Amino acid sequence: MFMNLGMGFGIGFGGSAGPARSNADVLLGNRVNGVAFSFLDNSCAIHDAVTPANNYSGPPLNKFTFARVSTAMGRDANGLLASYAIDTPVYWYDANLNKRGLRIEGQATNLSTYSTDLSNPLGWVYSNATAVKNITGPDGVANSAVKLTENTVSSSHTISDINDTTIVANAPFTVSFWAKLLDDRDVALVVQGGLGIDAINCNIALPYAPDDYPGEINTIVQGTATVIRAILELWKDDWCRITLSGTINDTTLKTYFYVLKFNQGSYLGNGVSGVGLFGTQIEATNYGTSYIPTPGAASATRSHDQVALAETAMPPASTVATLYAMGDSGIDVPSSVNNTLFTLQDVTITQNTLYITAELATNFTSGRCNLVAANVSQAAITITPVYQSGQSNKYAVTAQINNVRGLVNADTIVQDVTATFPALDRLRLGSTNSTNAQLNGYITEGLYFPANSNDQDLADLTYNPQVT
Repeated sequence: MFMNLGMGFGIGFGGSAGPARSNADVLLGNRVNGVAFSFLDNSCAIHDAVTPANNYSGPPLNKFTFARVSTAMGRDANGLLASYAIDTPVYWYDANLNKRGLRIEGQATNLSTYSTDLSNPLGWVYSNATAVKNITGPDGVANSAVKLTENTVSSSHTISDINDTTIVANAPFTVSFWAKLLDDRDVALVVQGGLGIDAINCNIALPYAPDDYPGEINTIVQGTATVIRAILELWKDDWCRITLSGTINDTTLKTYFYVLKFNQGSYLGNGVSGVGLFGTQIEATNYGTSYIPTPGAASATRSHDQVALAETAMPPASTVATLYAMGDSGIDVPSSVNNTLFTLQDVTITQNTLYITAELATNFTSGRCNLVAANVSQAAITITPVYQSGQSNKYAVTAQINNVRGLVNADTIVQDVTATFPALDRLRLGSTNSTNAQLNGYITEGLYFPANSNDQDLADLTYNPQVT
């Protein structure tokens, strides 16, 4: 009876539940010192018992600085490829338009020229085919993509870049482009060395939404060429982005795009059918990054992202800390890339630092918690979690002198008991302040507080129903 009366009065006077708490407020809880953030609901919370003026609740990027000295491209909330201005953050949306977090990428260069106009004869050569910009591309812009149309000859129907691209022999490269099924035609990508000995043939059965067909890639190598990975990523309106990483024993490469009819690269064309193509990219790396437009004969470079919490906003430095982060290094980024999610450091930036590294790529299912003091590695814990490819994973590490422990997705605790721990007072997201050591993925949320955590606390932080 008393409970009913209390609830009645509460509702009658405007309700007793109060405003909904942000994700960051829930993460930070009642800890007297610490920083929490979430890019899902755009929230940040800072508690500072020593300097109460630092206490904060609001958007993360009002406290974290974001910098990138070039424009960038990315999938927007509507599923379309969009351009973002200098110093404007890009958020990561998956194929189902779920917001995953803040995207953080390193510097990258597109070596493919005339990539924005595959109908330009200054950059492309056509064999038994024509290319006209007459279809809407993955950017949602009318006539931004080409239809590669077969002629009426019994032969292969192709487009290829007019100039070979210079590479390093046997060093990794990545080719990416968008394609769309038209007129029951698929597409093949052939990457061939300038000597004509090494090659990778990549046949793509393109996705078709009305039949819920997700598409498929098959690769064949010639000579000593190797395939690192081949990925098909779904985009809006039946577009997909194909990414092929590999090596060839040659110092130049050429790309060819074939119209396929029932998986045949040579056939009698009807003069009407074809395939949609958009946005070619060649990178001298073993992973692909977001699209970098090249409208002419020159390559183009996208700058790296830098995200850091202003020093004046940080709670006091401590020689004990807990870090937690949720994110992913991207669907095609190998563990040889830095893939740093979350960093706690001091004014020396790299000499004294504690950071979580995500090694979450195809064939890689581990994470690392790294501690460096006085430029000497103190702990490098390798964690092999229960992992599901393409999902956001949760990492936590707690560190103090002679005790560094970490885990992923509430799995097995890994420990190092020999560590020195310096006083740290700066936070950085997605890098360790190196130009090309960025996450190349996204960070969803994170938490730092200057206190140790027991094993159960770490497990609670990293419990992940998506994976466990």
